[in-house]
Amino acid sequence: MNFASPLQLYFFFGFIQNASRTPVNLNFRPQRDPKLFYHTNETIKIVHNDSKIQPTVERREIESAEHVVTLEATRIHIINLVVKLNPSNETESARLLKRPYFDRLEKRERDGDFRSLDQQLRSAWMFFPSPECLITPDIDVHEGQKWSAIFSGGAFEAHYELIKVDDEQHLAFVEGRNCVCSNGLNGNKRWNGSWTVDTRTGIIKQLNIKIEHREDHIGKVTHKTIAKVLVREAEAETLFDYELDDGDEEL
Repeated sequence: MNFASPLQLYFFFGFIQNASRTPVNLNFRPQRDPKLFYHTNETIKIVHNDSKIQPTVERREIESAEHVVTLEATRIHIINLVVKLNPSNETESARLLKRPYFDRLEKRERDGDFRSLDQQLRSAWMFFPSPECLITPDIDVHEGQKWSAIFSGGAFEAHYELIKVDDEQHLAFVEGRNCVCSNGLNGNKRWNGSWTVDTRTGIIKQLNIKIEHREDHIGKVTHKTIAKVLVREAEAETLFDYELDDGDEEL
């Protein structure tokens, strides 16, 4: 995949002068190829400009496994194991339970969450990191330091700050504020979020984010709240029942 201009990514930093603070590495760098099990709660509220159309609210509870296939290119297969929808929706539930789940995370020439790259039916947002993605610089950062990830052309801006480092628990707390992505007729997304990162591995242990997706041309605004927590890690060699299906894992 060739990510050429205008999708080049630039980092901008706000440096702090405090030599007593220990720098931390936030990049994803586990020592092995783990399987990460997450529990996610999502609330999706859709509001229309037309007052005759009532707002709808959907709640999702998802248990997923993220299997790091390779660290060199940081390829992760995301498989949803359990999906609970309220209100119930069999079609959507079946789509979310597709194994392996169509959603993939790829790290290629830059840090990012590039989804559905291997699929014929690709997402309209596939060239941009998703709001849930924590984009981290290659340098170590200090508590209180700020950085921004900006695409040339101004279509994407994400602004982060390392709020706190807990050396005893090996945790870093990052906030993202006033982030925005503009994608033409597919609408504009704005979000604020927070990430808790293991400073030894760069694995995200907790994510909380609020996203507003505005599609003015159809008079629709989608508000999405996501709370995602790492439940446990397992060795890559450990086999689970969801991997013993008859289907081809690479489909």
